[in-house]
Amino acid sequence: MTLIAKRVGCAWNTAKKYIDTYQTITRAYENECESVLDLAEMKVIESLKAGDGPMLRYYLSTKGKRRGYVERQEHTGAEGAPIEVSIGDIREQLIDRINRIAARDEADSAHSGPE
Repeated sequence: MTLIAKRVGCAWNTAKKYIDTYQTITRAYENECESVLDLAEMKVIESLKAGDGPMLRYYLSTKGKRRGYVERQEHTGAEGAPIEVSIGDIREQLIDRINRIAARDEADSAHSGPE
């Protein structure tokens, strides 16, 4: 946006207004954005050709997903076993908490007395 505003000699917000208002200017802006994306992709390809390990990993994990280059996070129990969840444990904790809250409320009521 700033580059376009400088090229035509106007403020950033003026360029934005014209981009949002006129289809021909919107298309020109989109074309400029695509050109910048093309440049970035060329740099990625150059890095790949140079053997840049982190870039190789990034590229494969994003563009190579359909070929199985996907970083996965496994969520399992001990030694790969399924995670065991017991609803009974949760139920007991909730009942205990409810009982404590009720007891506290009763104690508060008893101490406040009639008004």
